Amino acid sequence: HSTNLLAAMFQPMTCRYCLRHARVLFSTVAAVGSWSVEQAVSSGLCVDTCILDEAAQLVEAETAILLGRWPGLMQLIMVRIG
Repeated sequence: HSTNLLAAMFQPMTCRYCLRHARVLFSTVAAVGSWSVEQAVSSGLCVDTCILDEAAQLVEAETAILLGRWPGLMQLIMVRIG
């Protein structure tokens, strides 16, 4: 039981650490809009490249919102598999 408690405590810290030190972010459409990524972007996320899976689900307006919220993003690679 203590292992589950430790995992629950360290997961947010690990996520924040990884997002703060990443240079490239691999993400799904759903995850890139998640609270963790939003918080990281607003606190100075240094990622300049995002490889976005499930990109066929996005419409142009959603892509514009993503780009507007992430001013430091230099490359957005949109992937559609299938």
